[in-house]
Amino acid sequence: GREKWYESVEEMQEDLDSYLNHYNRERTHQGRGMNGRVPYQAFLDGIVNDEAEAETIEEAA
Repeated sequence: GREKWYESVEEMQEDLDSYLNHYNRERTHQGRGMNGRVPYQAFLDGIVNDEAEAETIEEAA
């Protein structure tokens, strides 16, 4: 069953925010290509790689 009953939406939002922070920024991920990074870092690395690739394409044109 349910472990916690919330008294307000704000209380529920606090727990959700805490969970999402832990899930995306604190726990390492074992998925393929993650190399022990947290999901947020993989996201940021992807943005940097996409920008670098776009610059390379522009320079070649």
